[in-house]
Amino acid sequence: MQSRTAQLRTDLHSLSERLSTASTIVPPPPASTRVVHRPFLTLVQSRWNQEVASIFSAVAKWEQHASEWGRKLLYGERS
Repeated sequence: MQSRTAQLRTDLHSLSERLSTASTIVPPPPASTRVVHRPFLTLVQSRWNQEVASIFSAVAKWEQHASEWGRKLLYGERS
């Protein structure tokens, strides 16, 4: 147990010295410089999102009209 503790202490000391004497670490470039801009892909994604949004909007309108039609049919309302 004593020898294991002594070995860990020695290892910890050597690692500590390596950290304190190490040259400055060069950080990676910021993420903003690593982002690749793809205008065509952005255009396609934007168009896709618009199409999906219009489909959802159309389905919501159809659902509303069907609900109104069903209510008028069941309760005999006339417009």
